[in-house]
Amino acid sequence: MMKRIAGVLAVLALVAVTGCESKGGTGEAPAAAPAAAKKEAPKKEEAKTEAPKKEEAKPAAAAEGNRKITGVVTFEGEPPPRTELKMNADPVCAKKSKGAKSESVLVKDGKLQNVVVYISSELPAKPGTGEVEIHQNGCLYRPRVQCASAGQTIKIVNGDETMHNVHAYLGEGKAKTLFNQAQVPHGPAITKSTKKAGELWHFTCDVHPWMEGFIFVANNGYCAVTGEDGKFTIEGLAPGEYELTFWHEKYGTKTQKVTVPADKDAEVTVAYAAK
Repeated sequence: MMKRIAGVLAVLALVAVTGCESKGGTGEAPAAAPAAAKKEAPKKEEAKTEAPKKEEAKPAAAAEGNRKITGVVTFEGEPPPRTELKMNADPVCAKKSKGAKSESVLVKDGKLQNVVVYISSELPAKPGTGEVEIHQNGCLYRPRVQCASAGQTIKIVNGDETMHNVHAYLGEGKAKTLFNQAQVPHGPAITKSTKKAGELWHFTCDVHPWMEGFIFVANNGYCAVTGEDGKFTIEGLAPGEYELTFWHEKYGTKTQKVTVPADKDAEVTVAYAAK
């Protein structure tokens, strides 16, 4: 009996030793897992090193200087007659702007008013300062034509004793609405932010169809609008060659090259002709 028990114990001991050896043989699998994890880490580090490369950019050439471009926009031929605006549908407008005439083409002594003039050459952005205000006064947008810079705030004010509906479109036509918002008499100002340079904001009023205004968002801040005398000035330029673009709501776009010398300001004359 004792011999049988001793034999059984010997067999069990042999099985236990064999089992331990078997577990030791499969222990290589856990060791392989850390090795795979080590291969993943370098990939993450490599991904991190790519981001700064995307931010690298060549610095833009300086445009700031003490020179300026002055000029005048002339008009050749007979300007179209200015027709009287029909405001009788709103007594407030008819009373405040009695006898008002169309303003799409304003010519005085052969000079064209409300022409946007801007530098269309690629230049570093010149941020605008303050807000650009457009007022509804006498059921007309004042000023009719303005410049703004990307990021500037547009502030629309209703100074009339009647409700307006400010409907702004992108571009010269009425294909894409930017916003459409009613504004009660002397109510809170409507504020909007310009985001993209090179855009033209076309303001109308759904209540008073004769109302129109324009704000051009310059691509670099170097922008002006001709006055009653047809003159304009663009300041703060370094010597060099620039491309000027001229835009008028009825007569379209013109471009002209101009060289600003180091020792004096540049002068430009551009002519639009009657159609």
